[in-house]
Amino acid sequence: MIAKSSSSKHSMWAGRGANVRYYRWLCLLALIGMLLALSQRAVAAQSIDEQTLSGIDAYINRQMDDLRIPGLALAIVHGDQIVVAKGYGIANPQGVVVTPQMLFSIGSLTKSFTAIAIMQLVEDGTLELDAPVQRYLPWFQVADPVASASITLRHLVTHTSGLPRDLESSGKAEDATNPLRLEQRLRELNAMPLEVALGSYSYSNAGYMLLAMIIQQVTGQSYEAYLTTHVFEPLGMSQSFGSIDAARQAQPATGYRYWFGQPVAAAEPAYRSGPGNGGLYASVNDMGRYLIAQLNQGRLGNAAILSPAGMATLHQPAVERAGGWYAMGWGVSQTNGRTLLSHSGQTYNYFARMVLVPEQAWGVVVLQNSQYTVRLLAGDLRQDALADGVVSILLGETLVDPPSSSMFWLIYAGFGLLIVVQLAGIVRASRIRRRTQPAMRRSWWRIGLPLAGNLLWAGLMLLGLPAVVNLTEVGYQIPDLTAILLASGGLALGWSIIRIMWVVRANTNL
Repeated sequence: MIAKSSSSKHSMWAGRGANVRYYRWLCLLALIGMLLALSQRAVAAQSIDEQTLSGIDAYINRQMDDLRIPGLALAIVHGDQIVVAKGYGIANPQGVVVTPQMLFSIGSLTKSFTAIAIMQLVEDGTLELDAPVQRYLPWFQVADPVASASITLRHLVTHTSGLPRDLESSGKAEDATNPLRLEQRLRELNAMPLEVALGSYSYSNAGYMLLAMIIQQVTGQSYEAYLTTHVFEPLGMSQSFGSIDAARQAQPATGYRYWFGQPVAAAEPAYRSGPGNGGLYASVNDMGRYLIAQLNQGRLGNAAILSPAGMATLHQPAVERAGGWYAMGWGVSQTNGRTLLSHSGQTYNYFARMVLVPEQAWGVVVLQNSQYTVRLLAGDLRQDALADGVVSILLGETLVDPPSSSMFWLIYAGFGLLIVVQLAGIVRASRIRRRTQPAMRRSWWRIGLPLAGNLLWAGLMLLGLPAVVNLTEVGYQIPDLTAILLASGGLALGWSIIRIMWVVRANTNL
């Protein structure tokens, strides 16, 4: 019995010794794993050397000076880390400096959030990408009944629905505060024909508004509330909001618009753009977290907002367009043999752009508190290409700025010349008024043609222009040129009234 007991005891200690060795190896492996993870994070955190970072700073500062951009925020991510998050310039007329925590309007970067929300609902079985819109919104229709029944969610998210680019807003706060206003605006599509054939690419904000309406319809939540619960909170995006009303408490950067090349602070309109196509506010810190999830198959740390397959679907090119393809909420292009995912966002007083380089695990986002529509119309794309320039520096590529277009100055010169010609005509006519009075008494036709021309121009500017475009929205985007056109129309009308008074007075004194 003693021998048996001794043998049992020896066996017990031998088993314990084996367990101890096993746990030692397990702890050693865990330690090695932790060291590898820390080393990887250290590599990511140090992946931008001082020379590269100085080059990025110099590039950003140079472009801000050349383009007169008041403030800008930049985030660079690599792998699963934010390696740069910083602000440049000022956030408001009081001179408050831009910080990585400061809110900016992100414009159409919102579309990628909408695409994520749709894919989440597809993955949980609530939606089907190839289901017709009418399955979820039975009242939806366009002028063509066949097209109305054929447009699917996939068409909307890839901009292949043929729907118009925009639905005009009334410009009233009601557009943001009235929960029924989104549906009311979307019902206006019932009289509109498709702008291009179904299946062809045509960028449509209206299509993304429909996606927001579908999200609200099937979840019973507002679009903003859904994103907060299913995207912002899981990713720790505590500095992101669904509308300017929600963002105002966090004091976002003041937006600027340009008057003859000079940035002027201006309040953002109260109504939201969309929702679905634009209208979100976020800090560059939060956008960095968002880009990490995009680069890491929908994951950030322990949080997952999409499956790897779902995120891959969003990034997959779906339809060809100028310069590349459109996926779902992302543009796709090939540059120097690399695949780039990108999207720009523009609101009245803000500009934003994000770029992903999946093969090298880089992501860049730039948020600006100004936008200059006239530059874009003239073909000067430098403001839109700041993030791309940062990517080029990161990848060690030759930095080539988009060309500055002389058309920008020609536009202003042409509009300025218009006013100069009008004023010169008025001065000339005033100086020779005495000599023209006899002619006024003899015949009306001598002044009939100039008078008709002035009245026609006044009618075009003061009546025709507002009938063709939403003057409130155009005034927000190009305030200086809008003011010139309205001033020119007012000048023509006033001068016409004066000339009529001259003729009447001259004939009354016969």
